[in-house]
Amino acid sequence: MKKIAWVLIFLPAYLHAQLTVETIMQDPKWIGTSPSGVVWSYDSKSIYFRWNPEKSSSDSPYNYILTANKISKASYANGKMAEDIAAGKYNRLKTKVCFTHNKDIYLLDRTSGKISRATQTAAEESNPVFMSDDNIIVYKRYGCYQQHNP
Repeated sequence: MKKIAWVLIFLPAYLHAQLTVETIMQDPKWIGTSPSGVVWSYDSKSIYFRWNPEKSSSDSPYNYILTANKISKASYANGKMAEDIAAGKYNRLKTKVCFTHNKDIYLLDRTSGKISRATQTAAEESNPVFMSDDNIIVYKRYGCYQQHNP
């Protein structure tokens, strides 16, 4: 009888003190901040992502360099370029990528790492793809499709 009394007295306090997933998930201090927008660099040597470990007003670009096993803050320009390249389209041999960056079309030669600008206009160009045995890049401008010979 004495044991049952002790259990009845301390059980509510014990149950109340238990952490639950619901309790933990209510406060970001418990779970931290998770990276988002994760993309590989075109050369597969690093990973770019948005993250906010400092609990600032917005996320910042970061990258993880595989060979150095190191996370560091990246510039906005580098993070944006990595995201844009990752959203690009490869040619058949996977040696080139065409992509939209700052409303213009760019071409990345993965072998050399050289990035060249295919268009430079005030209009917004988007949706580039390789056509005709990878000799033409077709993209959208003013709702119509245009072409560029790389």
